[in-house]
Amino acid sequence: MEKHSLNFNRQAREYHEEAYIQRETARYAATFLEKDLTGKTIHEFGAGTGFFTHYLIQRGDLVYATDSAKAMVQLGKQSCPEAKWRIMDAWIPPFFDPVDRIYSTSLLQWAPEPVETLKNWKRILKPGGKSLHAIYVEKTLSEFFEFLPCPPPISFRSVEQWETIFQEAGFTQVKTSVKTVRYEFDSPMTLLRNLHRIGVNGSSRLNLSQINQLFSLYRDKHSLPNGKIHSTWTTCVVEAENG
Repeated sequence: MEKHSLNFNRQAREYHEEAYIQRETARYAATFLEKDLTGKTIHEFGAGTGFFTHYLIQRGDLVYATDSAKAMVQLGKQSCPEAKWRIMDAWIPPFFDPVDRIYSTSLLQWAPEPVETLKNWKRILKPGGKSLHAIYVEKTLSEFFEFLPCPPPISFRSVEQWETIFQEAGFTQVKTSVKTVRYEFDSPMTLLRNLHRIGVNGSSRLNLSQINQLFSLYRDKHSLPNGKIHSTWTTCVVEAENG
């Protein structure tokens, strides 16, 4: 497998229907939200089809939801019409009036230059403004990567690395919380199909024999009594301020 790519424009509909792990991630991140965000200007990067936006519009009255994929934004407008939707590149966003809160879920682990991305976000966060982000970290998909005969296509950072990244970007009061969940899939192939359907793709350089061996090893070590396999996903919620 080679470096992953994100294909959310083409996979937007399937993402909305199949991304139950990302839905759960949004639900977990929402438990860290302030109960009342009335009067606060809220900006969400990588909003997708609105999994986390749903919780933001329940608490605030001015929510800007953005995503780089036009198809995601179109679906987001349907699922959360109360938010103000816009197509935007999260890594290099245009300058706009500073906001009180910045949020993202299931996004920052894909950032090619996370320190620079966070510096860009910090510039549009008011002094004393707060941010909250749910990020997949080390051990995510570890069962699958365990048997790859080549370097994994995705590299997940540790919690400590993310704490350092936020500090290097100039954020203060950095606080992290971690949750690990094992999700069940019918087979290793089902897991790969799920990743494809939510827009994460990697072009394989493994031959059929290597793929079959990988799946066999995965089933031998990580099968459950019900015949399914499990897949670990570890989420780190980072809370930080523009001090």
